Amino acid sequence: MDFFVKKLSFKVSVKPLMTLTARHVTSNSWQERVAAAMAIRASGEYADEDSADQMAEALLQLLRGNHQRVRFAAFFALGQLCHDRSSNFHERWCDKFMPVLMQGCNDTNVIAVKAISALEAHFHGLSEDDIRRFSDMLIPILMQKLQSTDPKIIIASLEAIGALAISLDDGFDSCYDA
Repeated sequence: MDFFVKKLSFKVSVKPLMTLTARHVTSNSWQERVAAAMAIRASGEYADEDSADQMAEALLQLLRGNHQRVRFAAFFALGQLCHDRSSNFHERWCDKFMPVLMQGCNDTNVIAVKAISALEAHFHGLSEDDIRRFSDMLIPILMQKLQSTDPKIIIASLEAIGALAISLDDGFDSCYDA
């Protein structure tokens, strides 16, 4: 998908890409929903603002599903989309992304790793004020994840805590003892 979009340009491929993605997002097949998430993951860096917003909405819809592989792929894609987008994207989607990302931190370990990684990617595009609005809920979630026996959970949590600490400057000082 990445090669296809890059070679043809997003301008040429946007209509068929978004049409197929929308169809797969609403499919009854978990495989098609995973394919939709992976298409978003591969093409999000090329998307214009409107398409990126459609992709974000599609990922939120996929994250409401009950199939683990779909949620895994959707968190993976959301993390990549957050890495690829500018700050105004993060700010526009903050109120929709943060509750879903925090909920994902408590999913199965494999999915939680992707959710925590997506959360960390989302931090990098947010203002300190946006992060501060959620920090009282985020810090206990991430601190609890450090009690995990899964090294991947611990590593992802430490990376997210580091990004959170950097983003909050001195607002994180009270958490260092914990």
